[in-house]
Amino acid sequence: MEYLNHTSDEVAGRTKSKRIKQIYETVKKVKASEKIGVKYMQLWEEMALAREEAKAEGRTEGKAANFIVLICKKLKKNKSVEEIAEELETDFAIVQDICEVARPFAPEFDENKVFEAWKKKKWVSN
Repeated sequence: MEYLNHTSDEVAGRTKSKRIKQIYETVKKVKASEKIGVKYMQLWEEMALAREEAKAEGRTEGKAANFIVLICKKLKKNKSVEEIAEELETDFAIVQDICEVARPFAPEFDENKVFEAWKKKKWVSN
């Protein structure tokens, strides 16, 4: 822990851990090489971007899952696509698309199964 909190030649020199010494030598090489440093920063930026995209995808899927739950509840009440779109104040085509995915799961309209089917359809169409 001391090494992590106070990274320096002195602390690395005092450690008895071979692993810490190997890590320290690798870090020194990376810091000394501009080429490796640039590659490291590029990799770090790519990973940060991938994490942000994953978070955005997760938020989108969460919203879609909630939307599908609402649609399935209305389908259980035998509402039409037009009624659902109007009640949810959303685009008819979106509701129709979800209703088509949900249709094989009638009359229960299990929200989880509908959501999984919707995700599969989404990946196939992309």
